[in-house]
Amino acid sequence: MIFMHTKKVGTTGRFGNKYGSKVRHAVAKIEASSRAYHVCPQCLRLTLDRQSAGIWKCRKCNITIAGGAYSPVTVASRIMKGEVEAFVEEAAPAAVAPKEIVSTKVEEKKEAAETEEKPAKKRATKAKAKKVKEDKE
Repeated sequence: MIFMHTKKVGTTGRFGNKYGSKVRHAVAKIEASSRAYHVCPQCLRLTLDRQSAGIWKCRKCNITIAGGAYSPVTVASRIMKGEVEAFVEEAAPAAVAPKEIVSTKVEEKKEAAETEEKPAKKRATKAKAKKVKEDKE
């Protein structure tokens, strides 16, 4: 039997020349990511280790979390977390704060917007400059 080197493809050298190079490189990337340590969401250390598909355990604080099969945080969970945070930021002040405080903040914003001078449009300033030149002549 010939000794097979796995210098380029790493752990996917076990497949030999089967399945094609793209598939083997994709598998190598996924395996490397799943076997690496990840940041624990509780203690924020690089100690989160994969126990089995979707189960991740921190070696430092012993917390066990459910996550993705190959990474502790999936793309879908990142999107949902962002949506939930945006919703909470948007809804929380109105739900928690009394109506008077909210209405005064809105009024302050309106007053600030009215007092601010809006910059003139470039076209208007060019037209004014032409009029000034014509008046001088």
